[in-house]
Amino acid sequence: AAVNIALAHGAVVYATAGSEEKRTYLRERGIAHVFDSRSAAFADNVMQLTANRGVDVVLNSLSGELLHAGLKIVAPRGRFVELGKRDLFAGGALDLSAFARIISFIVVDVGPDLPEFDELWREVATHFADGSYPPLPHRAFALTAAPEAFAFMAQAKHIGKVVLEPGEPASLFAAAREAPTVGRTLPDILGTPKAAHAKATTPPLVPAPNDPFPAKRTGPNFSDPVESTIASIWSELLGVPDIAADDDFFNLRGDSLLAAQVMARIQSELAVKLPLSAIFDAPTVAGLAQRARSLQDAPTELSESEEEGEL
Repeated sequence: AAVNIALAHGAVVYATAGSEEKRTYLRERGIAHVFDSRSAAFADNVMQLTANRGVDVVLNSLSGELLHAGLKIVAPRGRFVELGKRDLFAGGALDLSAFARIISFIVVDVGPDLPEFDELWREVATHFADGSYPPLPHRAFALTAAPEAFAFMAQAKHIGKVVLEPGEPASLFAAAREAPTVGRTLPDILGTPKAAHAKATTPPLVPAPNDPFPAKRTGPNFSDPVESTIASIWSELLGVPDIAADDDFFNLRGDSLLAAQVMARIQSELAVKLPLSAIFDAPTVAGLAQRARSLQDAPTELSESEEEGEL
């Protein structure tokens, strides 16, 4: 994706990748200068090719020694754009001598909570529509093979995106006609195991016309600040005035789009990188709070696929 954006802006691209297969793919895309992201030797190669000037922008998600190697090749008044997380969470140090070249170090975490995200997304969609951003390669798995898809992604061997396909549209439409979706959870609709959702502790709310809060519910005053924060976010986004600790998000008529917004807010307000999948695995306030506290109490471990990036 970064290569597509760089080429659309007429940039000369120097790229790194962690396997020969990925490097071959980049060369086939027309990238002349491709190096090994597992070795700091790429820094010397780039400086040689640019007559010791370096590059104007480094887009990085490498860590440790390799991050410092990338910092060395930023040209005067250039920008180092950090996508990685390992050194941030570990409190890594930087050699300030690099900043004598008047360079910028910028941390970017693109998500729905980013200011003006809607405008940014529309801009990206426009570039897709006019063809300046081509689609990324992808490897598709059936929705029922989700565990295999995550295992494949964790090996960091994929190029582009890993996609879960729910099946033929006709079968989905047929399932929708057989039973209404109102009051059903997302696992019900997708046909996934619903053991975690089998016990509904709170009945779904059915709003009456012109009454946004028809079923007045009384919820506890949370003594736990994490649960209180999560309940407040749910109340705002779901439009439910009182949220209890054992309320199920999907039984409160939450859907996958609202789930993405909820998790973005939780990540922002609690400062934890809680994945979207957490709300499907632990769809109650208490369950999510437990997940969030476990991340607050333990250092974050990143998979190999999150360590690897490209310049």
